[in-house]
Order: sequence, then C-alpha cells, then structure tokens
Amino acid sequence: MSEPGLTAGGFLSHRARSPANASGPFGASIPPAACQAVLAAGPALVVLKQGAAGATAFTADGVTFAPGFAAEEVDPTGAGDCFAAALLVALLEGADLPRALRWANAGGALAVTRRGPMEGSPTRQALEAFLVRAGRRAHETAG
Repeated sequence: MSEPGLTAGGFLSHRARSPANASGPFGASIPPAACQAVLAAGPALVVLKQGAAGATAFTADGVTFAPGFAAEEVDPTGAGDCFAAALLVALLEGADLPRALRWANAGGALAVTRRGPMEGSPTRQALEAFLVRAGRRAHETAG
C-alpha cells in the first residue's frame, strides 16, 4: 500500500441536497473540523463523501480533495457501499490517495445510475471504462 499506516478509517457522509450545499470541497452539514476531530480520535484515514461534489480525505499528512462525477441519479441506494468498496480496493492494490478517491467517486457515481443496491454495483471493467470515458470528456473540454 502506498500510504503507510492506512489500516483503519472512518467515513463521514454528506449527501448534497441542493446546489448551495454542493459548492466547494466541503459539505455544509459536516465541517472539516469534525473530520479532523474524528482523525484525532485514532483512525489513519477519514473520508468525507459528498456525492457528485466529490470526496475529501483527511490523514496525518493533510487533506486531499477529488472532484466527483456527474451522473443521472436513478436510485442512491448502495452508492456509499460502492464508494467504500472502490476506495478500499484501490488502496489495497497500492493506489495513491488521489487515485483511490477518484475510483471511489466513480464507483458511487455508477451506483446511482441503476435502481437497487446490487444492480448498481459496478464491475471493475465498468469502473475502468467509466474512468476512461470521463478522462476523455475532461480532455476534450480542456482542449
């Protein structure tokens, strides 16, 4: 694992209900100070999930933000589980924290596009294809 000591973590969830709550890298309901307080209590990693607004990770080394992905929401059931699973797989496979957050955001985004908690769970192939398409779109709009 490229982030030594990331053996336990905490997840805080903030689901933006309006554009006002989604602005900026921190949700209106859970302030960064709360994440820092959880981090101080012992875990090596605290992640604040913010839906389409992205995710912010807190470690002893600092704060890492990764923007989210736009997705047509059909059903949010299971999105947090898909987010957590993608994050953990990426970290266990040695991804750095920014890449792991990107995978997690993609997993959550894909999960909301289908009805039901299991139906929305993306496969690795679906996740990788989504990230390729998202990268292509970002490159096309930047150029």
